[in-house]
Amino acid sequence: MAEIKSMEHSTLKVPYEVLNKKFRVAQKNLDRELDQIQHSSRDVENLITRTKILPTVDEVGALVGNVVERMQILKRKAGESLLDELNAGLVCKRKIQHLRVLVPPDSNVCYDAWQASIDQWKRIRMDRIVIEYLLRRGYYETAECLARKSDIRSLTNLEIFHTSREVEEDLFKHKTLKCVLWCNDNKSKLRKINSNMEFSLRVQEFIELVRSDNRVEAVKYARKYFQSFEKTQLREICKCMALLAYQPNTDTEPYKTLFSEARWNDLVLSFRNENYRLFQLSTQSLLSVAIQAGLSSLKTPQCYSPNCKNPHCPVCQEDFNKIARNLPYSHCVQSRLICRFIGRRGMPQTIYSDNATNFVGADRKLRELKEAFLSQSPEVLEFAAVEGFKFAFIPPRAPQFGGLWEAAVKSAKHLAVRAMGNVLLTAEELGTLIAEVEAILNSRPLAPLSQDPNDGEALTPAPLLIGCSLRALPPAEVSTDRVRYCERWQLVCCLKQQFWRQWSKTYITSLQQRNKWLHPKRNLQPGDLVLVHEDNTPPQQWALGRIAATVEGRDGKVRVADVATKAGTIKRPIHKLALLPVEVEGS
Repeated sequence: MAEIKSMEHSTLKVPYEVLNKKFRVAQKNLDRELDQIQHSSRDVENLITRTKILPTVDEVGALVGNVVERMQILKRKAGESLLDELNAGLVCKRKIQHLRVLVPPDSNVCYDAWQASIDQWKRIRMDRIVIEYLLRRGYYETAECLARKSDIRSLTNLEIFHTSREVEEDLFKHKTLKCVLWCNDNKSKLRKINSNMEFSLRVQEFIELVRSDNRVEAVKYARKYFQSFEKTQLREICKCMALLAYQPNTDTEPYKTLFSEARWNDLVLSFRNENYRLFQLSTQSLLSVAIQAGLSSLKTPQCYSPNCKNPHCPVCQEDFNKIARNLPYSHCVQSRLICRFIGRRGMPQTIYSDNATNFVGADRKLRELKEAFLSQSPEVLEFAAVEGFKFAFIPPRAPQFGGLWEAAVKSAKHLAVRAMGNVLLTAEELGTLIAEVEAILNSRPLAPLSQDPNDGEALTPAPLLIGCSLRALPPAEVSTDRVRYCERWQLVCCLKQQFWRQWSKTYITSLQQRNKWLHPKRNLQPGDLVLVHEDNTPPQQWALGRIAATVEGRDGKVRVADVATKAGTIKRPIHKLALLPVEVEGS
């Protein structure tokens, strides 16, 4: 349903744009006629009040008759405009009714009838798609015959393409009159979409005057029409004016290109694209999009293997095989997550995941791909037996079954979103930031590596994942107050440091939580490996140290401790020290 809605966007957008255009034209015409009526009314008023001598009945009657005539013209144009808008509204209504068939019924009683209507809707939609393709390819008579035979003219865009046909034929004849009129009719809309079509036409008319050696007329033409484009197209105007010094057969660039007859073909293509933009039509026909999507969903590597082709697969057929050569494989989107995971962490035995539909779908696609591979050769079977892995899903809508990984994802996602705020990142920048966040999470200390009091290193998740510790060069401090957003790398570094400051404090605080003082907690002892809460530490640089000595209070509880770190021995209160999580659990 979502795919059909996205592909049918132009079905409703085009008649809406037509209705909007008719409304704007009607408004301009009515405003013009109202101005004429007001002008005629002022003439009557001036005639009566201009002199002390009263005007004759014939004079007043003539002016009043003029007012009545203008009002009749206004009434006629208002009726014509209303009729045009009603017709455009009916087209919108028919297309909405055509798409409403997709909505399933509320009750199961009418489901069979709805399914039958869906089949009829698919046939009508196929005719619409073919008609649009024929219109784009220039087969107007064939498209007209098919629309008349299928009785779906109101569901197509024949009028728009017929207007486009007339303009294109005029441009192919090296004439610009109809295209200029088209630009004038749609001037406000073309200005909104920043179109350069009118300027391109004016340039071509200027070039034709120079080509015919009417240089004086060309200068007059430039003074008349180029003046309105000086602010936006000054460089192009200078190039055009330089044509006055060259002959049409010149070999000097860029003037040779400007004199080229191929510019008329470029004008046709430009007009076609601007017409699509004007009515928000896609540059590709719906038939091309549907064929490419269908072939891509069926395409697999076996379709291009000489010994593994399936006679029932459309992509394996010779014609479709050539069309689908540059399209992506059907499993690429589903396997992207798996490929990245294996590329970073190696081949897993089991992937634990929540029950999201995209992960379940990936599991199903991978199972199908695995069965296809296993049916090929014993070598593939032996490889899959050694390198295969499986998915393990938690129950749907039960994130508590995820345990630690869901808690880690929640904390990291919450702080990452807070750090980014309203900043807009590209996909590459977001991927870099997520990789930095991943490195910070996997660098957190979990447990001492040994009981040696001189050993200040701790075990982190990184060695368990990649076999070695993660290191990062400390970047230059980036001010969070005045970030230069033009420096995208500086922006990513700033977001990384914001996440590090927030998450490191949150992690140390979580190690120091004391929910209820129902059970006594052991004192810090010499030799314990602790995490020191320090401010302004670089990312991934955790301040670790061994307890060298303790200072107890009157109640026998440790209040202050001397900590031996790499930088020397420091004295800290216990609320600045935290035992590692495995150390606490082991106690």
